[in-house]
Amino acid sequence: VLEEVGTFKFLACMADFKGSLDVVRINGRSLSTLSDELRSNEEIVLAAVEQCGPALEFASEAMRGNKSVVRAAVTQDEASISKNTTGSFRFASDALRGDKAFVIEAARLSSHVLKYASPALQDDQDAVEVAVSFNKGFALQFASERLQAVKAVVCAAVGCSGYALKHASAELRDDPQVVRAAVRNNAMALQFASERLKSDPETVLAAVTQGFQALSYASAAVKANREVALAAVKQNGRALQLCAQELGGDPEIALAALEGCAFAFKFAAPALQGNPDFLRKAVRVQPGVLNYVRDQKVVSQLRKQVESSPSGGQQGPPGAGAAARNGVGSGGGAERNNTRGNHRPEPYRW
Repeated sequence: VLEEVGTFKFLACMADFKGSLDVVRINGRSLSTLSDELRSNEEIVLAAVEQCGPALEFASEAMRGNKSVVRAAVTQDEASISKNTTGSFRFASDALRGDKAFVIEAARLSSHVLKYASPALQDDQDAVEVAVSFNKGFALQFASERLQAVKAVVCAAVGCSGYALKHASAELRDDPQVVRAAVRNNAMALQFASERLKSDPETVLAAVTQGFQALSYASAAVKANREVALAAVKQNGRALQLCAQELGGDPEIALAALEGCAFAFKFAAPALQGNPDFLRKAVRVQPGVLNYVRDQKVVSQLRKQVESSPSGGQQGPPGAGAAARNGVGSGGGAERNNTRGNHRPEPYRW
């Protein structure tokens, strides 16, 4: 009889184990409903965290200190479509969160590991450099203040993501080398630079050649700098709206803007928009300008200029002459000559 009872309990336990394994494979958080014994079972806990990394919260203390289990949890964080934003590593044991070798290994797998590492490791340059290098600079925000002021660490971070400049020390946000490295990665990182560097033409030039929108963060003096303005409008003609107002009346800058974006005509100074000589040059550069000239008599004259050109109305982007013959310039309307940035009917917004 005792033998039969023992066999029955064994079979019941096996059924319970298999059923629990099946459940956590479907929903890792179901681990919270299992017995202490099952939450201490490595196979079941592994299955749970492989399905849902944060299920590590419900594992036993021993399992939260198990490297294989924690490694699987942080790996699942990054693989998850939903991208858990808090990270499973916060549920790891204190011993693992203070284990330098394991933290460095885990930091290569998940962007949130450094956030939950021990304070000592958040102040460890080796660990932080690995974290920022493998996680697109994101981890710099979790480094100690001391390391956020270490140039080598910050350069590694901004080289992966310009936005990491936000978490650098004030001193390094005023360092030309660091800031230029950041804006070369992401032009919009200029917003985190010091006011001094936002007024530095060379730094702003490095930014606008990557993305014209960065000009919005430059100082008023730099927005009036011709070299910077030319670089910005060549990157995207819509940058003309961000330049100093007086540069909208500079024919060279306005024509440079029009080469890639007919819509930039709206940001040229009124004096240029009504200047016959400028209009003739503008139409040769970008026939799509005809869409934005309000005087229909002038439009008619300019359209004839395009049609009677030696190349058969083909100045500017290919097909421009045909566009003019088909009614471009009849007043407003969407641009037919879509080059970079021309597809929007209103000024660029970001």
